[in-house]
Amino acid sequence: MVIELQPVSLADKNTLRSMFSPYLKELFHCEDMEEDDPFFDRYWIDEDRWPYFITKDKTIVGFALINTWSPSGKGTNYSVAEFYVLPEHRAGGIGKHAFTKLLKLHSGVWEINIMKDNAAGMRFWEKVIQVTDKVSIEKIALESDVVFRLSGH
Repeated sequence: MVIELQPVSLADKNTLRSMFSPYLKELFHCEDMEEDDPFFDRYWIDEDRWPYFITKDKTIVGFALINTWSPSGKGTNYSVAEFYVLPEHRAGGIGKHAFTKLLKLHSGVWEINIMKDNAAGMRFWEKVIQVTDKVSIEKIALESDVVFRLSGH
């Protein structure tokens, strides 16, 4: 199994957009989710945003949207804005491998924002960040979210 990150080209933007609706439906448990993220198009305009497909053996199985916004307000080099692996591909550590590759690709301080009521997301991220080589992992409780702040090498 080969897990890779593939930058999403402008030509492939609609492929990513088509994955957004099921992601939002799962995240918010709502069938009538609006597919438009107000920042979605900015990933192909702004230099501080990076859209990636997550691939398994060259097949697209998910996506990651990375930016530099700091949910904690402490400042960060990189932040996971959105991260999704299709449900039928969640076994076998695909998400963990993809995130590890992101850390190697973009070194620095990272923040991951998780909604407190997203139990599955919380379990995933708590497990994944424990296997990173980051020296410091800080858990910051906000009103409706939890932010994991990873720093070090």
